[in-house]
Amino acid sequence: MPAALVLNAYEGHPLIVFVLSLTAVLPLVEVMGDAMEHLAVRFRNTIGGLLNSTLSNAPELIIGIVALTNGLGTVVKASLTGSILVNLLS
Repeated sequence: MPAALVLNAYEGHPLIVFVLSLTAVLPLVEVMGDAMEHLAVRFRNTIGGLLNSTLSNAPELIIGIVALTNGLGTVVKASLTGSILVNLLS
């Protein structure tokens, strides 16, 4: 059982639960990046680029939906602003 779930069940400090959850997700980012590269090679650049742009925005979409359903419009605004700034800088 992941440490973040156990710590959350025992009402551990939210910052520690967040850091443990973030640490658990990081290897998945690497796997998804590798999968996108393999799909881009397998399919042509157009389809590979479409898949990459669609799936790379999935976390932002999920965060936005969850935040809006919980009445956190400012979180959605901050997430979109951050995403735009990152895309402008890269």
